[in-house]
Amino acid sequence: MPIKQKVSLVLFGILLCCFILELGLQLSSFAFLSLRKHKNKTPLKSLSNGVSYCILCLGESTTALGEDSSWPTQLEKILNENKNGISYKVINMGRMAVESSAVLSLLKADLDKYNPDMVITMIGVNDWVGTIPYQDSRVFRIKLFISRLKSYKLARLVWLHTINKVNQAAQSKKQKDGGSLRISSISSGGKQLGAEAALSNGQAFVELGYYYYERGEYKEAEHAFKKAISADSQDAAGHIGLGQCYREQDRNKEMEKAAKQAIRLDPGNADAYILLGNAYQDREDYRSAEEALKQAVELNPRWEPAYTELGSCYRKQGKVKEAHDLAKRIIKEGLVNDRLYGFVATSYVEEGRYYEAGEYYRKAEEFRLRYYNPATRHNYNKLREILVERGIKFVCMQYPMRSIEPLKKIFDSNEDIIFVSNEKIFKEELKKARYEDLFVDSFGGEFGHATARGNRLIAENLADTIIKEVSWKE
Repeated sequence: MPIKQKVSLVLFGILLCCFILELGLQLSSFAFLSLRKHKNKTPLKSLSNGVSYCILCLGESTTALGEDSSWPTQLEKILNENKNGISYKVINMGRMAVESSAVLSLLKADLDKYNPDMVITMIGVNDWVGTIPYQDSRVFRIKLFISRLKSYKLARLVWLHTINKVNQAAQSKKQKDGGSLRISSISSGGKQLGAEAALSNGQAFVELGYYYYERGEYKEAEHAFKKAISADSQDAAGHIGLGQCYREQDRNKEMEKAAKQAIRLDPGNADAYILLGNAYQDREDYRSAEEALKQAVELNPRWEPAYTELGSCYRKQGKVKEAHDLAKRIIKEGLVNDRLYGFVATSYVEEGRYYEAGEYYRKAEEFRLRYYNPATRHNYNKLREILVERGIKFVCMQYPMRSIEPLKKIFDSNEDIIFVSNEKIFKEELKKARYEDLFVDSFGGEFGHATARGNRLIAENLADTIIKEVSWKE
């Protein structure tokens, strides 16, 4: 068969595979979305029977996660316990791993469906340099569709794998009949990749595994990571992903085994040592965890998760001095990062050194004031514009521990916005409680995904503001 015909068949196969894969991935999220819709929809039957105030909560995983202990669920309970003659319905439309652009793209549909009296937002932490500013245009929808297409990364990986196979076929043909056809390189992310560097199916399965993992579908993720290992047993990435799946399923021994296998294959991989450290932490072997996490820091002294995980290990052991020494190392390394500034600040708080903590909280705040993502700024202003146009109350809430001031300054006008700060209440609570009592991780630097107790603080703080606002309105 001529090589051009082979290429055409391969391209057709890729398109067909992508279609089937995209359909499968979309269907895989159906259960999660159905549960969320059912949870939101069932109580809405009472909206026509006396529920007088509807609140729509928008955000990412810090809003979506927690089920009955999430802050929107706790907020509804607190509001209705107030017994001020007003019935409240709180809709949780937090979505996993979304940027502010995705929230904006779904806003009008959410407003049309629920017709809320008030919208509460806590968004922006997932925004990055590639976040697209929202526009109500066909071009924006196309860009967002491509960026959110669940098979996009996988299709790219399959394409790279195919180029490699085509090169192999071309080389084989050249050896047989002296032909000279060769696709020598392709461009990916601005870098030229030779066929010998093209990604394999193993790496495509790793991508698929993390897709499922991020959606909380750990069995599917486990299956994908095992496929990756079968395709390339010498790649540590598959073992690391598999170990993370085992952790979410409380399979500690298997998690440890996967981490050690990843280290054997790639002794210089800091993520493998982080995984091993977390395996030890989960069974409260903090001494072993500390050694593994120290190694991760040494291997990659500029890798943020290595510091935050080691710091968490110190906190669980009550090693305040060691946590502070780690904070000093962050300063020495010159890691200019608002999240790490936040970590340093909370370390000072735990040591009772509130003045120094305040200094680093201010550094984090100043960093955000200078470098607030332009797309986040644009999207917040657009969100305000849409809500004002519809006459819907807008409550703009800041993440726990963080100052409200950078958030206030991103708006062109603060008129018609109710700002809610979670800074003071969490900083005061941290003086009385352990960090782990309020947060399950440190992904935000000075904050993370909240525990039930942390979400309760958010809900109580919001309830005070809402009750005053609604009572005044009535």
